[in-house]
Amino acid sequence: MRIAILSAMAALLLAPAAQAGGHFKRINIHGAQDVYPAAINSSGDIAGYFDKGKGHDSGFLRSSGGAITKFTIGSSGAQPRALNDGDVVAGIVFDPSGDVHGFVREPDGTATLFDVPHSGGTGTDPIAINASGTIAGSFLSKHRRSRAFLRTADGTIVKFHPPGRPQISGATAINDAGMIAGSYIDRDNATHDYLRAADGTVTVFDVPGAAPATLSVNGLAADGTIAGTYSDAQSNTHGYLIAPDGAVSVIDVPGAANFTVVDGVSPNGFVTGFYLDDAFGQHGYLRAPDGTIKTFDPPGAISTTPMAVNASGDVTGWYNDGMGDHGFLRTP
Repeated sequence: MRIAILSAMAALLLAPAAQAGGHFKRINIHGAQDVYPAAINSSGDIAGYFDKGKGHDSGFLRSSGGAITKFTIGSSGAQPRALNDGDVVAGIVFDPSGDVHGFVREPDGTATLFDVPHSGGTGTDPIAINASGTIAGSFLSKHRRSRAFLRTADGTIVKFHPPGRPQISGATAINDAGMIAGSYIDRDNATHDYLRAADGTVTVFDVPGAAPATLSVNGLAADGTIAGTYSDAQSNTHGYLIAPDGAVSVIDVPGAANFTVVDGVSPNGFVTGFYLDDAFGQHGYLRAPDGTIKTFDPPGAISTTPMAVNASGDVTGWYNDGMGDHGFLRTP
């Protein structure tokens, strides 16, 4: 898993931190060994999960005032992935067999487990949620291939795929207009991005210079701009934005050693993620809608992993200080 990889890397990334900007708050949870914020909404509420060292993770919801609500879904723990402005949380749980199931949790604490019908019930992964409570995500088909789905607030699940009978596809972002974005691999092993309108119309996009199987969509702005990450033929990693008209903007943090990752985009176009410097130190950045980039690390960080940003430019994620992974909130 990505978190396990990043946590392992953290002990090695001992280069001096980039100059920190903004104001930081550490997100502490009593009894937690490690804390992983995953999403932030327009009010500054944060959802994520934490490790208690007992073999499963528990979810949390942190209000903008700092109050923490911890929760599990049944006996399976919980890993929140997404949060909307109504404090509805979506994410995954692992059952005792290690199979993955989706959940949606209402603000009153009511939670519903779900699986995509006829999928085998072993790999439903909600990744994004919008204001109406519609969830976008991926699931494993009976043939163990990744496919895309959406789930409306009333529980209706729709499976879909981009045109051309893709080998592998998934949905990783949704906005309040009901647009859904993701990427897929076609029959020729080429990777493409797509944007699915609320009426089901699909537009396919390509990123010039992207190597096969390297496109990763990690966010969708209100106007339909797609945000993600790709690698080129030289194995350099870049962030990118695709405007609704197909125009592509490449994101490379100044000073990055050919490695910039996009982890999230706000409805109005703030972008956040991380980059590696020449000494392989991992740092966070925030790109404003006008293209201005600021780099940052929380105090004491030796590795910084921003995950999400809201329309105010507030960023959440985690950092490693050599003792563990801690959640943070960065405000401008």
